[in-house]
Amino acid sequence: MPAPHLPPVQTAPPGPSACSPGPQATAAPSQPAGLVHSAATAAPHAAPPVQPIACQDLDEQAARLDGWNLRYCQLSPGRFEGSVATLEAGGVRLVAERLNRTLLQRGAVAPGRLVVGVPVHYDGHAVLCGQRSHRDGLHLFSGADGFDFLSPAEHLVINIELHGAALQRPALRATVERLAARLGPRPAVHDLPPQAMTALRERLLMLMAALHHDSALLTRGTARDAVERTVVHALAEAMGEGMAEALQPAGAPETAACRPAAAPRQAQAQAEAEVHAQAPAQARLAETAPRPGAGDMHRPWRLVRAVQARIDAHAEDCPLSVAELVADIGVSRRSLQYAFESALGLNPVAYLRAERLNRARAALGRAGSVTEAATRFGFWHFGRFANDYRALFGERPSETFRRRQAQGAGTAGDHRLN
Repeated sequence: MPAPHLPPVQTAPPGPSACSPGPQATAAPSQPAGLVHSAATAAPHAAPPVQPIACQDLDEQAARLDGWNLRYCQLSPGRFEGSVATLEAGGVRLVAERLNRTLLQRGAVAPGRLVVGVPVHYDGHAVLCGQRSHRDGLHLFSGADGFDFLSPAEHLVINIELHGAALQRPALRATVERLAARLGPRPAVHDLPPQAMTALRERLLMLMAALHHDSALLTRGTARDAVERTVVHALAEAMGEGMAEALQPAGAPETAACRPAAAPRQAQAQAEAEVHAQAPAQARLAETAPRPGAGDMHRPWRLVRAVQARIDAHAEDCPLSVAELVADIGVSRRSLQYAFESALGLNPVAYLRAERLNRARAALGRAGSVTEAATRFGFWHFGRFANDYRALFGERPSETFRRRQAQGAGTAGDHRLN
């Protein structure tokens, strides 16, 4: 059975925000079929809980992933178009994000949350913290030290965010703690069986589509409880065959899942029984855990991160050339070339130019002029700067400047890592 489509994208009308819903929205013809509709199909009295919002500004899209502290750096040329759809119920939040350009994403998830990404559509080279990323990999984004993610062009992923302390049922909280322990303390790609990832994708897509069509459901406690159980069970099942069944006591009828949570002593006993029952599933997951090998890129990625750390440490004084960068971090130009081509698929000259252009773009909301933003990051040939800017972002720097000044977007970049 083919996976159902995500709900259609609501595009933003011309106005103050490039990433917001509006009553006059129209369909964007450049978006894939099945992801676009007219605002006329939306309920007139309230927006559905799962309503994808189209974004033409990558900084605003990054800000929509609340609690991720994201910074996006666009690497592939062309006008950015993306969308974000969010479903939140109790201790569960699902965020479907679509991108159409290769981005270097850097972020850190809020503590106390287990966050995994489930790729729906991938097209291009992708790397998460030095590991090759692919469609059948469960992507762990939460954990120590934050993450670096080279996301591919034409990328659609559903992120599962689980806040264990906010889950209604003690058994679910215990399950999330166990899943977090099994996935480990740091971001990584965990290879799961393709059939398991397919089943997980279909469950999440179906859930989001169903709730998009009935906006009143999430106002009811029973529906929120059902969403929590559906998502946690689906993730548990994908990570180990038979795990979801073990969430219920042996011999319990199916209707037990709809009963009130057990008393604390019963819940503790049930959780202990679950841990014992999950041992075979834990062993199976251990077999799929990331291992150094053909897909491992940690050495070149470490050098890429050292370059990023150098740039971040001097955000107002970004290196203007590879020669300056080589001198600052003390490596040979040849080593730098190999690391960047292996990890990101582009040379350090192109990467540094992209970083400077992205930072100049962020500065356009605060600068007094386009010239001020350009010269701040070492662009002294203004015609060449305009051409390079337009080639990367699909618009002239003056267009970005006018739009951001009109938006009062001088603080749009405050959520990004510096």
